[in-house]
Amino acid sequence: MKRLTVLLVAALGLAATQATAGERLRLMQIPLEMPLEEELDGEYLEGIYQEKLLPELVDSVLHEAPIARIESTFSEDRKFKIWFTSNEDGRRAYWLQLDQSYPADKPRKSQALLDDFEAHYGKPDLVVGGIGGEPGTIIAVRVDPNMDQSRIGAALQALEDSFKPDGDTLTRFWHMDMRQRAHLLGQDFRGAILTFYNAEGNAPSMTMELLDLALARSVLNLAPQ
Repeated sequence: MKRLTVLLVAALGLAATQATAGERLRLMQIPLEMPLEEELDGEYLEGIYQEKLLPELVDSVLHEAPIARIESTFSEDRKFKIWFTSNEDGRRAYWLQLDQSYPADKPRKSQALLDDFEAHYGKPDLVVGGIGGEPGTIIAVRVDPNMDQSRIGAALQALEDSFKPDGDTLTRFWHMDMRQRAHLLGQDFRGAILTFYNAEGNAPSMTMELLDLALARSVLNLAPQ
C-alpha cells in the first residue's frame, strides 16, 4: 500500500505540503490556463512532457476538433486530458482531467484519496457522499483560493445553493456534460474536483479534475436550458 501511495502522489503532481496562496492549481504538473502554443513559467507543454513526464508517458495525441484537446496515456493505468479555449482566447487550458485505476487486488483507500486531495488543494469546500455505509460515489470540491474574493464568494454561494445531488445525480456526475456541471457548480466555478466510487472504504479508481467554467465559455455554451 505504501507503493500505491507514492504512485498516487506522483500521478497528481502533489507537493509534500499544501499549495500556497498565489500558486496556480496544477495537475500532472500542468497548470490551469496553460497555453497550447505559448510559454508559461519558462516552460512549454511539450517540454514538460519531454523533460519531466517522458519516462511515464505511453502516448499523446493532439485533437484539433471539435475542441482542441490533448489526450495522453501514462504508466500505472492513467489517462490524462487537457481541453483548451478558442484561438481568440489564447488556447488556454480550461479543463484538466486525470483518470486513475488501481489493481483489482490493491484498491486505494477512500479516506487516503480525500487526505491527499486536502494536502495539495486544501480542505474541500464541499464533500457529498460518505465514507462507510452503502457503496456509492463521493465528490470533493475545492474552490480556487487564488481568485478574487468576490468570485470566491459567488462560487461558494453557488455550491451551497445548487450542489445538492441525490444518489442518481452522484452516479451520473462522472458523465455529465459541462452545462449540467455548470448548473451544479455555478457558471463561474474554478477549482479542483475529486470523484471516486467508495465501496467498503476502498476505491477501485478515481477522477481528479481542475476546471475553470469562465474560461470554458469561449468554446462551450453553458447557458441554462
